[in-house]
Formats: sequence, C-alpha cells, structure tokens
Amino acid sequence: MDSNRYILKIDSIIIDAIECIEYNQTRCVLIINENKKVIGVLSEGDIIRLLLDKVDLTSPLSNVMNKSFKYFYENQNVDTVTVFNMFLDGVTLIPVINNDRILVDLIIPSNFLKGIDLR
Repeated sequence: MDSNRYILKIDSIIIDAIECIEYNQTRCVLIINENKKVIGVLSEGDIIRLLLDKVDLTSPLSNVMNKSFKYFYENQNVDTVTVFNMFLDGVTLIPVINNDRILVDLIIPSNFLKGIDLR
C-alpha cells in the first residue's frame, strides 16, 4: 500500500487536501504532524462546508482538520462486521496506528471488500 497518497503534513493547505483526495479517491485525507503522528483528517464533506463558509483555500490544515476520527490500533482485534458497518456509516478511510499514533496500515473500502469471501 502506498500510504503517501492518503497523507498530508500539518503545514499543508486546503487546496493540497483537495488534490490529494482527487488523487486517492477515498474522499478523505489523513493529516500527520512533524513526528509523523496521525493527528486529524479532512473529508470531502468538511471541504464542502469550508467552501460554503467561504474559507480561504490557502488556509492551513491545522486550522480546519477534524481531530475526532475513527481509527484502530495495530494490536486491536477488529472483526469484519465492525469495519463494514463503519464503511456503511460513511467512513472512507480507517487508519491503523501504533501506540505512538504512527500510521502502520490503512483500511480502505476497495481493499477491504477484495478480502471478503461472500460465499
């Protein structure tokens, strides 16, 4: 997995997030700090609300990111139903982090659904 297409640094701006989301096609981007810790997300919905509020697209992500987001720890036992329900609830990108909040994996719908045996 090329996680770089889903991540932006904290000093990036909103237009960077728009470009990243267009490229990764998950409708969301993860935001990391200088220590590579996942500290927030920004979704297409967040961006639409910002546009409606006429927020400048050169505003830094640190000012507009959502600090409350869904994630799993790498050692957490996660069942398929939980992940599937998160996707049904509109979550499009689930980071898997270690105890230091460093990204170790990503769960995205396309990869997740490929791994499910529907028989």
